[in-house]
Amino acid sequence: MGKILERIENFDYWMISNVRRWAMPFARFSIFIVYFWSGILKLLSLSPLNPIISELITKTIPGVPLNNLLIVLGVFEIIIALTIINHSLRHLALFFLTLHLIVVILPLFLLPEFTWSGFLIPTLEGRFIIDNILTIALMIVILAHLHPLVYKEKNKLEKIA
Repeated sequence: MGKILERIENFDYWMISNVRRWAMPFARFSIFIVYFWSGILKLLSLSPLNPIISELITKTIPGVPLNNLLIVLGVFEIIIALTIINHSLRHLALFFLTLHLIVVILPLFLLPEFTWSGFLIPTLEGRFIIDNILTIALMIVILAHLHPLVYKEKNKLEKIA
């Protein structure tokens, strides 16, 4: 029985140490894939969420040309994707991601006819929005592993090692 427990402990140690090594790159790459793909779909007018985005824009900032704003949103998502994988831009990526998630969550409150089919019963679009909780969780994990930025002399921004 002792040998089996020892093998389980060794496997557990091996698995956890490997997961620690790959967790952050995988978290960043996951966000990269989701946002890059989503941005490309918006740029090509192929996103299944374009109708809800258009309705949100019409309801919150009427008069804005929808096609132009969809292109801006697509480019913004691609920028988020590219900054999250660039080591020196991760702080900026998390700031952009926070702004994006605030806007993404708005339809749950401003467009309930699109996002809810009943009390606490989301539509497919609402479910997509609620799934962003996973992105928020990944964002928190990535943020927890970043070194804080500090201002040095002459307003130079540097990382604390």
